[in-house]
Amino acid sequence: SICFKKEMYVFSKNLFKILYIAPFKTIIKEKIIYFEQSLSFLGLKVTELTGDFAIMQKEFDSSNIIIGTPEKIDLFTREKQKKKFFSQIRLLIIDEIHLLAEERGPILEQIILRFLLDSSDYNKDCRIIGLSATLPNYQDIGKFIYAN
Repeated sequence: SICFKKEMYVFSKNLFKILYIAPFKTIIKEKIIYFEQSLSFLGLKVTELTGDFAIMQKEFDSSNIIIGTPEKIDLFTREKQKKKFFSQIRLLIIDEIHLLAEERGPILEQIILRFLLDSSDYNKDCRIIGLSATLPNYQDIGKFIYAN
């Protein structure tokens, strides 16, 4: 049990995962440090998924927060044995979502589409959060990720 502002939240660390997609390794390193420090009291495991690190199934299974580059996450989620990957994601965070309109956009688009299609049977209440300091076409992106 975890207590926040006099409300009790009960959760099982093994039943959910957070996927955080960031375009640059520097952002990924910052977020890993931030999540490890700020969520350490919950005992959540943060795992990096970049070209520098490989992740084995056992490590994936024990991770709660996975932070990686679009390219590595794209490769990771294409493997057939990782098909259940999206069924365990409860929160998908896409940092710099405005990059959908740039060179790396198709990779992000594939991840989001795979997530929406593969997780639809499992994650009816899963959330997608897109972060951007500059997002002129937020309504279009909102429609794309089925935001309401």
